[in-house]
Amino acid sequence: MRRRRGWLIGLGLVGAAVGFIAYWLVAFFLPAGPDSETATVEIPLGSSGRKIGQLLRRAGVVRNATAFRWMVKALGEGDSLKAGEYQISRGASLHRIIDKLASGDAEAKWVVIPEGWETRQIAAAIQKQKLGSERRFRRLARRSPSGLGVETGSRRRSLDGYLFPDTYKVPISAKEDDIIAMMVENFQQKVVAPNQEAIRERGLTLDQVVIIASLIEREYKVDQDLPLISAVIRNRLQKKMPLQIDATLLYSLGRHKEVLSNADKLVDSPYNTYQHRGLPPGPICNPGLKSILAALSPADVDYVYYVAKPDGEHIFTRTLAEHNAAILKIKAQKAAREPR
Repeated sequence: MRRRRGWLIGLGLVGAAVGFIAYWLVAFFLPAGPDSETATVEIPLGSSGRKIGQLLRRAGVVRNATAFRWMVKALGEGDSLKAGEYQISRGASLHRIIDKLASGDAEAKWVVIPEGWETRQIAAAIQKQKLGSERRFRRLARRSPSGLGVETGSRRRSLDGYLFPDTYKVPISAKEDDIIAMMVENFQQKVVAPNQEAIRERGLTLDQVVIIASLIEREYKVDQDLPLISAVIRNRLQKKMPLQIDATLLYSLGRHKEVLSNADKLVDSPYNTYQHRGLPPGPICNPGLKSILAALSPADVDYVYYVAKPDGEHIFTRTLAEHNAAILKIKAQKAAREPR
């Protein structure tokens, strides 16, 4: 009797082991459905392997999310899976699905355009995502915004400043023109439509607001400085003082420098706000919504100077003497931190 019970227990354990192995063999090597069936799967930006596996399981293109995740690790593709909108056959193997996600073979791709990028940087990102030609994008962006439904109040022939920074889902079939139109329409919806009255009250053209916002975008590091930098720009314009904004000088030079020299400040460019009074002829970047709102709502202060502290925050002052004192204070703080 005991021997028989032992045999039964043994058979049960073998059966369980066989069932366990069979289950994982099916999960790893058997497709979830027929080749004739496909599913649309949206992979959001920043999705983990676990999250992607769950999305694929929910869409019915893999049998087991854990098996998918283990296969991704085994193939060394953990950091390669790309966000986007995919059409995936339910008859595809795990290998094929992972290859598709790793290669970015999507119907639509997510493109992130950060605040403060220049048009050339956006064009380079479009080409890197294999959504178009950098050269063609830049050429098509050299046109009047009014041609795309945005009345700027100027005669500028460039979309600089109007390619709204955001996260876009771009169809793989989209052309450079389509992407540009998408970004400008987004600008119209998120900037122009809700702020028309504020723009009128500010007494500036939309183009002037965007130019000021682009200067703010490149100058600020902490949110609390946004309306204060805007106020300094307003006050200097009202007093007919040159703006003397380093960001416009760097734009003139076409490259980044940690320290600007006196020779740099003599560069011959309409964007050199050390040499030319008033606003530069166009935006120096594509500003985000926070900077645009700051351009529309400067703080009610009489500051005309600011200087950046090491942490990125600024000290704002009213007179040149106060400004020079602030510079000396910051230099002393830097010197105190340096090892002796």
